[in-house]
Amino acid sequence: MEKERCSTINERNVYETSKQQLLHELEEKTNDLNQARLDFNEMKRRLVKAIKEKAELWNEKHDYEIKLVEEQTKVWIPDEEVLDCSKCGTVFGWTVRKHHCRMCYKIYCYYCSNNFLP
Repeated sequence: MEKERCSTINERNVYETSKQQLLHELEEKTNDLNQARLDFNEMKRRLVKAIKEKAELWNEKHDYEIKLVEEQTKVWIPDEEVLDCSKCGTVFGWTVRKHHCRMCYKIYCYYCSNNFLP
């Protein structure tokens, strides 16, 4: 009887030790899982931010491409075709000279051009 009792106590101790080890492992795995969830949420947040930034950059690139095409399709108005100022209508002559705008490719008189960009 005493032998059985000792054997039962030993088994109980082994089970308790095993139980403690398993509880410790469970706690570690739970901590690892929680950390993985935090990391996942952080990565998801960063991914969403990167996707938004990519979309913004794509839109900016598209806008610049449109502006580039517009700039490349602008054509100088030939001097012979322009007889008066594009803004005020003053007729060009010996005293009123033509000034070519490099921004809009139109021709203005001195008073309307003022050497400033619109």
